[in-house]
Parts: sequence; structure tokens; C-alpha cells
Amino acid sequence: MEEFLEGYTRCAVAAGTPADTFQFNLGTLAGLVPGVLSNPHKASGDFELFHRAMREPLDMYQWGNSFFAPMIEFDNSHLEGLENLEQIKGMLERGENVFLLANHQTEADPQVISLLLERAGYGCVAEKVINVAGHRVTTDPMAVPFSMGRNLFCIYSKKYMENPPEDKPAKQNHNMRTLKKMAELLAQPEGQIIWVAPSGGRDRPDPATGDFVVAPFDPKSVGVFRLMAAKTRKVCKTHFFPFAMWTNKLMPPPDTVQKDLGERRVAERGPVSIAVCNEVDGEGLDMQQFAAAVEASVKAGYAKLDAQQKAQAK
Repeated sequence: MEEFLEGYTRCAVAAGTPADTFQFNLGTLAGLVPGVLSNPHKASGDFELFHRAMREPLDMYQWGNSFFAPMIEFDNSHLEGLENLEQIKGMLERGENVFLLANHQTEADPQVISLLLERAGYGCVAEKVINVAGHRVTTDPMAVPFSMGRNLFCIYSKKYMENPPEDKPAKQNHNMRTLKKMAELLAQPEGQIIWVAPSGGRDRPDPATGDFVVAPFDPKSVGVFRLMAAKTRKVCKTHFFPFAMWTNKLMPPPDTVQKDLGERRVAERGPVSIAVCNEVDGEGLDMQQFAAAVEASVKAGYAKLDAQQKAQAK
């Protein structure tokens, strides 16, 4: 935590963050983390299968956005696909559902989405987003305070299902109950927007080049959400939008997947970019073909963002 806060302080200074905002952001985090450390089971127990963002007495959603804002170079950041974002807004207003099938690069991705959408005039969409979140963000002491402020479907990622092996049946049962809850919500008249990373984790850099690459999507995960949409088709329509994220400059993950809690975190200041790609309707595509089409769209969107940022950095 010390290393992260040292880096975060440098970011806040570079961003010209007002002293009272800086003190409030750090003071809130410093007040919450010790409680999670002293009673981790209680902290993780605060997250149900579907967790609604805590907006009072302290608005944890806005606090999380405020906390990560100094780490973003907004003038060098981009939000592509505004026409698709406008479509999504209309779909939600009509009571239709939207899945954002995304790659994932940093723990701050939910806040990045909110901050960029708010700046583009789509804060109402950002506040509705439900993140499909692995158990690490509801158990890691550094992540829990930020997770409190997000709408979450809480699952166990496939990457951590076997650790430890004796817990696998309970984890599978938990995931099934979460998916059932998701299906119930999708069948409601109010439109839902769900962000999910079908890779099951964050992107990592290519050892040969050092460049981040989009992690492969799990076709079965994509298939589960598509099947869920098909089952609720008579109630309301569900749309699938590939969603590319270029956010690795802020809090790059470890080079390898770390199974245990307590990973090293480094706070850096840099640009971020998002591309809301064209909808994939999947007409005439089987599960494998649909997943491949979504993944290809995300990779193409990401390649464009990456080239844009590299050209800008020269």
C-alpha cells in the first residue's frame, strides 16, 4: 500500500488536485483498508450475489471516481464510438438490455469507464453499469473500498476455480446462483447494462515486445450470456457490444497471474482510451463463431486505440 500511495501522491501533484480533495480521497481509503484487514470475512460478506453501489451515507461511487481521476491524463485520452454509445442509451431507455463484452487491463477499469462516459455526457449510462467481478475485488483489502461503490455481479473467475481444489464445488454453486440472479434481473422491465471480461482476467504484456495484448476470450463464457439473452427474448431484447479498453498505464497488473491476495500495486499517471465497437447481433452464428466475432471486434478496436496512443506519444 505504501508504494501505491507514493505513486498516487505524485499523480495528484501532477494533476493539480486540490489539497482538500487529495486529503479526502486518501483519508477515506486509509480509514477503510484497516477495517478490511482486521475483519476480511465480514468485508467479503458485505457483497451479495448482486451488489448495488453504496451511495450513502458516503457516495462510494463518486469517491472512487474522484480517487482515480488524478491518475488520468484526460487531454490525451479518447472515447471512440459515441454513435454506438448513443444507441446504447436509447436501448436502455426502451427497457432493453446491453452486454459490454470487453478486454480488461487494470483494477481501475470501472472508474475509467465512468469518468470517460461522464465527460462525454453519458453519466446516466455509466451509473447503471453492472460489472461482473471476480472474488478478488470483494476480498482484497485494497480493492474492497472501491468495489463498494460499484454495481457488481460477484463470481469466481475460472482462473481461480481450482485454488484450493476442495472449494471448487462451492465456487461453482456460487457462480450458478449469481447467473440465476443475473437472468432474473435481465427479465425485469428496466433495461440493464452489464460489463464483462470474457477472458476471465486482465491482459498481460507480450514478453517479446512488452506491448499489452488482448487476452483470449472464453467462448463458453460468451455463450452463457448469449443463452441467457435468448431465454429472456420474449420479455425484452438484449444487445451485445464489443468494448475495447486501453488502460494499462494507470495500474499495470503483474506480468503473471497471481493466485494469492496481496499483489504489488503501482500507481502511474497516463492516458486511457475506450472504443465502443459496433453491435454484434449474432444472426446465423453458432456459439464459437459469435465469440470469435466479438473477440475479433475487440482486438480491432484495441489495435486502433493502441496505434493512436503510440502515435500521440511520439
